[in-house]
Amino acid sequence: MDNTKIEMRIGKTSFFFPLTPDTIDVTSGYDHQTVNINGLGEILLRGKRNLRSISWSSFFPRERYDFCQVSEADFKEPGFYVLALSLAEEGNMDITISVTNLISMPVVVESFDYGQDDGTSDVNYSITLKEVRDVDTPSADTQTAGRPIKQVTSHLYKWKNGDTWKKVAKKETGKTENWKGLKKTNQKRSDEAVKKYKKKHPQEKTVKEETALIGEKVLIK
Repeated sequence: MDNTKIEMRIGKTSFFFPLTPDTIDVTSGYDHQTVNINGLGEILLRGKRNLRSISWSSFFPRERYDFCQVSEADFKEPGFYVLALSLAEEGNMDITISVTNLISMPVVVESFDYGQDDGTSDVNYSITLKEVRDVDTPSADTQTAGRPIKQVTSHLYKWKNGDTWKKVAKKETGKTENWKGLKKTNQKRSDEAVKKYKKKHPQEKTVKEETALIGEKVLIK
């Protein structure tokens, strides 16, 4: 698969995987049924196609080896992929996966397992993605008092200078009162951002969460 590339889009963020594995498995099937009818015997009732799954195993290289399939500008460290895929799995986020000359479809992360290779610091991983098939159904909850409710799709948001949980909640979900839920969802990421900030700025005795989060990505859902 030398000319094959794997591209993923999560919300507004898109990236190429640094390596394409030798084997990519795409599975599907149909919900056919068989019945026995007197005088005819067994007949087939044609069913609809089941959801497809796509899976593979590979690794995220710590450095850009000669055999990597991305340019130096597009190369990212393993932590970027692990964070993006972990957040997508946790938030049940909408993803578009495209494999050159093979498949392109909307998916969610069904499973994502990873671990560090002690010898090289590369990160081995295996991933399974499940196809998403949307069904448009009318809902009484889509409008309140004649005003449409903002539909929130899980996505990553990059924290900016001046942001607060209330501002982000208002801007990304349409409701300021959702800030407590967003803060709770991202508590672990927030704590890690504060620890990272303290290491970089040991001279500062107090660290504001909003300051430590600048440049970090939080999960909106």
